[in-house]
Amino acid sequence: MKKIAILTSGGDSQGMNTAVRAVAKSAMTKGIDVYGVKRGYKGLYEDQIFQMTALNVSGIADQGGTILLSARLPEFKNPEIRAKAAENLKKRGIDGLVVIGGDGSFHGAHYLYTEHGIKTIGIPGTIDNDVAGTDYTIGYDTALNIILDAISKIKDTAISHERTYLIEVMGRNCGDLALYSAIAGGASGVLIPEVEFSIDDMAEVIKFRRGEGKLYDIIIVAEGVGNVVEIQNELSKKVNTSIRVTILGHVQRGGSPTAFDRILATRMGVKAVELLDKNYRKDMEYLQNLKTEFAKKIEENIADVKINSIFDIQKSSPKVLNVSFKGTKGEVLTHFLGMNGIYVSTGSACSSKKGNSRILTVMGLKQDELDGAIRFSFSSENTLEEIEKTVEVLKKSVEQIRKMR
Repeated sequence: MKKIAILTSGGDSQGMNTAVRAVAKSAMTKGIDVYGVKRGYKGLYEDQIFQMTALNVSGIADQGGTILLSARLPEFKNPEIRAKAAENLKKRGIDGLVVIGGDGSFHGAHYLYTEHGIKTIGIPGTIDNDVAGTDYTIGYDTALNIILDAISKIKDTAISHERTYLIEVMGRNCGDLALYSAIAGGASGVLIPEVEFSIDDMAEVIKFRRGEGKLYDIIIVAEGVGNVVEIQNELSKKVNTSIRVTILGHVQRGGSPTAFDRILATRMGVKAVELLDKNYRKDMEYLQNLKTEFAKKIEENIADVKINSIFDIQKSSPKVLNVSFKGTKGEVLTHFLGMNGIYVSTGSACSSKKGNSRILTVMGLKQDELDGAIRFSFSSENTLEEIEKTVEVLKKSVEQIRKMR
């Protein structure tokens, strides 16, 4: 892995900056170039990509928000938009992408991988705690503590005025923030999307508490339950107590991340780089073995060939094999192979459309070797079975062309 990019997408959460810092510093330590993408997928599409240095991530571990900024791009559902975004990475030679965000952001990362081969790792950054595969998302703990602080303050005024407060918290269709803040904050009740609720049951709880001499009620309402003002109106018809609504809103996303979120973000950031680098090296080893096996089978099955590529992984790409088939013309052979669903190129990767390949000429190839030079390209999606099939088609095609001379 030589180059990676980082982007933050969707709603911001505390600890995103910590994760950005961890990814960047971990990658730089491994000698990997790091690029930042501003404004999420919107910036990726608009080519807002810049090379990062250690200075970019200095002193940001305790900062809320995201230095890379965030924006939404509904148009990313369009395959053409995604293709342009992927091209902006590929033209810089960026091998991997770390996406910090929620489930919507991960869908975008998935498409970049499946459609364009961009290796992606997702780091769950959302206060909603609604991403599968992890107990906690980055920002959840900080938001939970902000809610607890708000509950404590609202309780003071609730007691003073003998009121019932409905406190709406974020979480979309996940009730974790509501449930755990209700438990930790000693709330009178909680409404979450995962469990059906009854206005009548809520009213009975309030009446029971008043019967015990309790002067206030704190009820936590997850935003995914429904309109909290409508709940207030219906509840007011069934109890005599004064009811107020407090919507905490975006204050839940702001502020410095807790120690828990900073540590979680750091661990996930380091792990993301490890996984990208490990998978990259694994792919390179696989491709090198594929390249070696392909060259071996060509030499075993087809006469008068010259392998032009070298096999030192430090000096030559394992993704490319260049072979000269003497007694053939590269253009003719590519046509034969194309008719069998095998698509290759003539010359070298650096050759122009006209004349002999400069690289192959410098390597000392004779004219008949230059004429019959073919370039095969591989990916980690190719298999040994495909290699064997290609060799079969190659052998028949070369024999036919040589008979035509």
